[in-house]
Amino acid sequence: MPSKMKLSNSIASAFFIANSVSAHSIFQTLWVNGVSQGHIVGIRVPDYDGPIMDVTSNDLICNGGINPYHQPISTAIIPVPAGAQVTAEWHHTLTSAGTGDAADPIDPSHKGPILAYLAKVNNATQSSVTGLNWFKIYHDGLDSSGSWAVDKLIANQGKVSFTIPSCIAPGQYLLRVELIALHGAETYPGAQLYVRYSKFNMECAQIQITGGGSASPTTVSFPGAYKGSDPGITTNIYSGLKTYTIPGPPVFSCSGSGNSAPVPSSTAATPTITSTSKPSPTTVSSTPSSTSGATVAQYGQCGGLTYSGATICASPFTCVKSSDYALSVNGVDQGHGVGVRVPTSNSAITDLTSNNIICNTNFIQPVSTAVIPVNAGDKLTAQFHRTSAGYLGPDPSDPIDPTNKGPILAYLAEIPSATQSTVTGLKWFKIGQIGYNATNGQWGSDVLFINGGNATFTVPSCIVSGQYLFRAEAIALQSATSYPGAQFYMSCAQISVTGSSSPKTPATVSFPGAYTASSPGIVTSLFGLSSYTPPGTVSR
Repeated sequence: MPSKMKLSNSIASAFFIANSVSAHSIFQTLWVNGVSQGHIVGIRVPDYDGPIMDVTSNDLICNGGINPYHQPISTAIIPVPAGAQVTAEWHHTLTSAGTGDAADPIDPSHKGPILAYLAKVNNATQSSVTGLNWFKIYHDGLDSSGSWAVDKLIANQGKVSFTIPSCIAPGQYLLRVELIALHGAETYPGAQLYVRYSKFNMECAQIQITGGGSASPTTVSFPGAYKGSDPGITTNIYSGLKTYTIPGPPVFSCSGSGNSAPVPSSTAATPTITSTSKPSPTTVSSTPSSTSGATVAQYGQCGGLTYSGATICASPFTCVKSSDYALSVNGVDQGHGVGVRVPTSNSAITDLTSNNIICNTNFIQPVSTAVIPVNAGDKLTAQFHRTSAGYLGPDPSDPIDPTNKGPILAYLAEIPSATQSTVTGLKWFKIGQIGYNATNGQWGSDVLFINGGNATFTVPSCIVSGQYLFRAEAIALQSATSYPGAQFYMSCAQISVTGSSSPKTPATVSFPGAYTASSPGIVTSLFGLSSYTPPGTVSR
């Protein structure tokens, strides 16, 4: 009999462990003010969805010990304004979203709270996470209707939203988001530790908080913030609970009120090339527009060429004016609104046979008639922004939504007059490209984002003197598994090149025509790439 009982216990143990493996969850996407920052971008995610069980383990901090991190670990640091709404998106595994998995985002039996903490760090990508000082910015447990935070997570398709305190100091932080499953939490650790325990699922996102104040929240340590005897760790959710004590410290709040926020939409923002130099914004006083009584929400447009909407920002924000639409030559800004054909819309071009793929369409009027002098060998810097209003202050999707991965390319075409309206039939040669770096996983778009929207290219020193159009282009490949799927964003600047005394004649291509639907750089999948070939050929 004893041997049979032992065998019976072993079988039951194996069964419960298998259930646990199939029913956990991973925080794997961060949204900022309703904009997704990209799957596993800036988050230390494990490949395996197993929980942490030991509240004294360093694995409780950011996971990654018994559940090793997915490699390579993202080196992205996500910009987040103080006061922003952020959303943590959870799924059962790294590949379960949208698959019909019944346990996605998490098995419904895994009731429990969801919590979020911040810890200020010197470098959000640092590998060491021990000894940090954490403060809680959000938690949700059991409400009066009997609904758990996990129930709401499932109803919201894996998303939970909360607010970054507006009064905390700017700097780099780790954002630790945690889900505690209590379906087997009657004892801790107990004889059947593997089946009767609170199950902790957590990951840490790497963020850079801008703005803010100088508040110094009270902090706790991990491990240390939780004990096995805490009522929120050892509890029986099947005993008719009416109340539940969430573990850890109180939620820090600048005002002393609780945190709550709606779930964001999944609408992605797309970029427009608005200038070719990084603006130095200055805060300006706003005056009422013809839109009586209207105010502009944070990150909304409050000015710009041809703009006629509201110019008063909702409190406490102010309208920021930038030096939009300028060409930078060797780092020198050529002036506001000078020499760039800027489209009014940030809509993508998707038809490779359309003339709109040359220099875009529907330009802001009047189109600049300036032609900017450039010497062969000079550096031209193209700056991209999400909208034609240019830089309007911190915006998580400016210069481009981080999910819009792809290359950045630059072309020149000699032209009789750089201000002529006709751009068909020109002969283009590519002078530069920033594609995919397989070593660090960065795309040209990532480099663009890191550099504040700036992409710099060199005018070949061997080209002939004359007037040219400078065409800068971003290609977004997030939907490029078939054609039409790739999204093209481009604008043209008008320049006059003082060229070489011994010029060479580069090989040229035509737009439309340079790209085809069968080009490997046009139809591709972003996932699992070991290399990428940008479309077109660089002239030498």
